[in-house]
Amino acid sequence: MNGQDNPAIVKKVIRELNNGKGPFFIAEWYPAWFDWWGTPHHKVPAEQYAGKLDSVLGAGISINMYMFHGGSTRAFMNGANYRDSVPYEPQISSYDYDAPLDEAGNATDKFMKFRAVIEKHLPVGTKLPAVPASKPAAALETIHFSAESSIYDYLEKSKQSIQPLTFEDLNQAYGYVLYRTVINEGKSGILKIDGLRDYGLVYINGKRQGILDRRLNQDSLMIDLPKGKVTLDILVENMGRINFGPFLLQNKKGLLARLV
Repeated sequence: MNGQDNPAIVKKVIRELNNGKGPFFIAEWYPAWFDWWGTPHHKVPAEQYAGKLDSVLGAGISINMYMFHGGSTRAFMNGANYRDSVPYEPQISSYDYDAPLDEAGNATDKFMKFRAVIEKHLPVGTKLPAVPASKPAAALETIHFSAESSIYDYLEKSKQSIQPLTFEDLNQAYGYVLYRTVINEGKSGILKIDGLRDYGLVYINGKRQGILDRRLNQDSLMIDLPKGKVTLDILVENMGRINFGPFLLQNKKGLLARLV
């Protein structure tokens, strides 16, 4: 079972699914939660879960603590939450999670409190080893940037298409795609993107005009196109694929529909 730590319910459901037998195992037991962009770091006091851990272990139920160690997210490999009741919530590029072991692998106060509960349920005469000392942290000097470069200086590959292609069409799973079209008339109007996945910067002739953000349900922008040949660019970022729930298979990235 996932997300349930009432011993009576855990045993009842598993017996019903397993012909009256065990094993009794909570596959994901959540002592905290991950963060997503735009919200404060999640913190869950150890006291809120230590008693639940005690009752589960006391009932002879095994658990997988998710997460026990909140490590770093690799490259662009973050996930996202999304379901009917919440907006799109891309997770940040860290899995700190307020886990018992922090992102650096050091023991926290939560670790020590959970450790005491686990030790209570060990076989008689069994002792846990000493907790390793925390790793030293490096102190860095202030970093000053002295130069900048434009993405427009590094455009090497392009692919032409009448309609926008998704990241998957381009065989690019993560990162960014720059969409470009050239317009030969001056006009004003609303640029509407039905299916932006997930964050877009809109440029006219290399100058940024605005931002479109899936998290905020922003899919339209008023633009003015000058007379003559105009280059319209939209730089789209894949902010993270949905990793659970009813929309798990609706995870294409980029511009999913034609421009209006």
